[in-house]
Amino acid sequence: MFLPGNFLECSPGEDLVTDEVAEARALVKKLAKKIEIDSLPAYLKLILGKEADLEELTAEQATKVANAMRAKAARLGIALEGPPKGGASEKQLKFIQSLVDRGKISPAMLAGYVKDCDRTASMPEQLSRKDASSLIDRLTGLAGGGRKFVDDGT
Repeated sequence: MFLPGNFLECSPGEDLVTDEVAEARALVKKLAKKIEIDSLPAYLKLILGKEADLEELTAEQATKVANAMRAKAARLGIALEGPPKGGASEKQLKFIQSLVDRGKISPAMLAGYVKDCDRTASMPEQLSRKDASSLIDRLTGLAGGGRKFVDDGT
């Protein structure tokens, strides 16, 4: 709601950060984490051809960087998004994510293991319950055992 005298001020030459720009920057940050980019400023310089900080990117620049990241993920075989086609339970998916979060398995490694379980899948959400169970068995062996996972169908 707009009230008289209720407006945002910005310094001369400073643009308001719109929702579109904020979303584009957040997407770049999310993709950078998923494809394990260690130095985002160096990657931004490589893609944009100039020094840049994430918070300084325009919507157009952020979209360009995000598209480059998607292309890199495709070359590396890392699934970034996609509709679930499988039937893995929430409990299975949470357990798989906990194994990744422990730091023993990178997202790139996970993508490879998912492909080993089901050639048509690219992310755990796309696995069947049976394939997710096989993946968990494999990952728990890699992560050093840990607790035993039992899927009770919930």
